[in-house]
Amino acid sequence: RGALVQRAGISVNFGVVADITDDTGMFIYRRALGTTPESGASHVAAAVVGEEPEALSTLKHFPGHGAAPGDSHRGIPSTTESYDQWLQTDAVPFA
Repeated sequence: RGALVQRAGISVNFGVVADITDDTGMFIYRRALGTTPESGASHVAAAVVGEEPEALSTLKHFPGHGAAPGDSHRGIPSTTESYDQWLQTDAVPFA
């Protein structure tokens, strides 16, 4: 993808979705790069490396979006995850 965005004149890809979820009913499921912290981290790392050196990458959304029900384009989703749960799951692909 790095070469593709470079040919389009873009130097930063804001489209690497680092959220994780294994819930097929979640809004972000089809866009997430993983269903577990480990698979998400591996796929996100591969996406970022695959864009180098042609483009810089940013990760989206906020870690935890994949655990929060609802469409963030239509409201503000939230989750009841504890900080420790968040560190062990949703934060991993963003590290």
